[in-house]
Amino acid sequence: MRITEAEACVMEAVWSAGPAGLSAADLLAQLCPAHAWSESTARTLIHRLMLKGALRSTRVPGGGAVYAPTVTRETWLAAEGQGLVDRLFGGELATLVALLTRERRPPPDDLARLRRLVAELDASEDD
Repeated sequence: MRITEAEACVMEAVWSAGPAGLSAADLLAQLCPAHAWSESTARTLIHRLMLKGALRSTRVPGGGAVYAPTVTRETWLAAEGQGLVDRLFGGELATLVALLTRERRPPPDDLARLRRLVAELDASEDD
């Protein structure tokens, strides 16, 4: 599922509310001022996310709606990251890492995390 930059702003607001979701009124109150969007623009983005299956809507007493995510932020980030690697680097993760580290050396804690990740990947291949 492809989520645009503007749609990602909506999703971030909903994800930050937790799995229970966010009322339509609260979501609009948060989005419109933060992004200088009209209510119509925000509603259009919400509708698009519902059509894509990224959001679900539940009616509540009084006629309002609560929007909740159907996809986790982590799942979306993984898909976006893989799409980036596929589109720009032909699926070669090492090329991306080489490019990112050529100009700026990662801090020691990032390097340690990368080493652990590579060690875990190596260990899982042995199984």
